[in-house]
Amino acid sequence: GVPAAVWGHALGRQVAPSHMAASRRRMFAMAGTIICYCYAEQEPLQELFPDKRILVAGNSTVRVEEFSPLATPPAERTSLLFLGRLVEAKKPLLLLRALQVLQGRGHKMGAVFVGEGPERSKCERFARESGLAGIVFAGEQFERRKIRELAAACFALASPGYVGLSVLDALSMGLPVAFSRNEPNAPEVEVLKEGRNAVIFQSDAPDLLAEALIGLHRERIDWLARSGQFCQIVKHKYSIERMAAQFVDFFCGTNQREAGPC
Repeated sequence: GVPAAVWGHALGRQVAPSHMAASRRRMFAMAGTIICYCYAEQEPLQELFPDKRILVAGNSTVRVEEFSPLATPPAERTSLLFLGRLVEAKKPLLLLRALQVLQGRGHKMGAVFVGEGPERSKCERFARESGLAGIVFAGEQFERRKIRELAAACFALASPGYVGLSVLDALSMGLPVAFSRNEPNAPEVEVLKEGRNAVIFQSDAPDLLAEALIGLHRERIDWLARSGQFCQIVKHKYSIERMAAQFVDFFCGTNQREAGPC
């Protein structure tokens, strides 16, 4: 028959291999190759399907050439970056509540929100009524050059809700990440390592998020001195080219076995 591959979230968010849905098991059983989104899934999948070829195509929107730290000096970075849809699950309002806590303690910190969604009007109203300064709602942006311009004054990415592709975008610019482990995070969370490129806080706790953010700001010179490392960590596994190479590997590998060189 025709060689087939299955590509996608192999296990789903926070799902153990033993709890994989029967429908996914049947789908995987029909394919000769499984292409999954994250490296953490590769070994358990190989154990479940020892006769299958398991490839990893880490989801990405960043090209190799675009992995480079922002050039703005740390002393000039006074804002946080929020990158993603302004939806309840991403908890943009929680970030504003944390900034309100910091403002009450005498720490003024700005934030740049890059994204659109139904929570925007609520967030704008809260920022206005709370008297928060330095809050920018930039809307949805697709050009990487524009995103980098907006992020130039930022010292970290704040991800108060579930983690997604935005963490790869942030690390590609050399920004550390503040996130919660207790969210239904997407597979991209595997790239975040506490103390190396990220700090972790307790979900739904503005005070604890505020503490994590002030710690990042206080130590931003040390964090940003490692920005080149953040880029390199993700560059070799999570670029668009790396993702595409796995599909080339599948198609060319199949062709070579059946019809000669690709």
